Amino acid sequence: MNDSACPPLPNNRTSKLAVSSLVLGVLGTFCCGLFAGFPAFICGAISLCQQKKHPATKNMVMAIIAIALSAVSIFTTGVLAGLMVPGINKALESAKQTKELADIRQVGIMLFAYANDHEGKYPDSFEDFVSTELKDKSGAELDHLNKLFYQPKSHELRWKYTPGLTTNSPAETVLLESANHSLHGKAVHTVGNTSEFIKDRPIHY
Repeated sequence: MNDSACPPLPNNRTSKLAVSSLVLGVLGTFCCGLFAGFPAFICGAISLCQQKKHPATKNMVMAIIAIALSAVSIFTTGVLAGLMVPGINKALESAKQTKELADIRQVGIMLFAYANDHEGKYPDSFEDFVSTELKDKSGAELDHLNKLFYQPKSHELRWKYTPGLTTNSPAETVLLESANHSLHGKAVHTVGNTSEFIKDRPIHY
């Protein structure tokens, strides 16, 4: 750093920058992390620069301590962030899987109600079933059903459907399963009206 860019301080004067950097360094270490750590480091560096022409031992000690504390807070915050990211990713993935399971269960119940109204026969085509369910719907109800049946961006169907089944088919027969391949598994719903999420591979981060 260029000495000419650092205004000198009188020898008997306490540097406000040194005091500020020390306070910020303490805050950064114990509660504020990067929000105080970086300003503490900058203030401490400038304060040290000011001591080159008119050194004041008290100011230099405060600035050095502040820089050390800021370095600790920056390092600690980085380590904690690195430890938290995998946990956050797992929580988000778990939330997606839970929603997928809740949605497939809802669609399965709708299909079961359809079968009960049609002598136990499930629809020949899932596309026809969806068209029937969306017919004459509007507003919030239509928006909800669209989210239930279709992928948000591609507008492709969210579910793979097994046609030709009835309520008398084996209970373990898969009626619906997820078409989304980004969930590290798939939700399935059976003729026996059971739903579960099957993980097809471990989640790595």
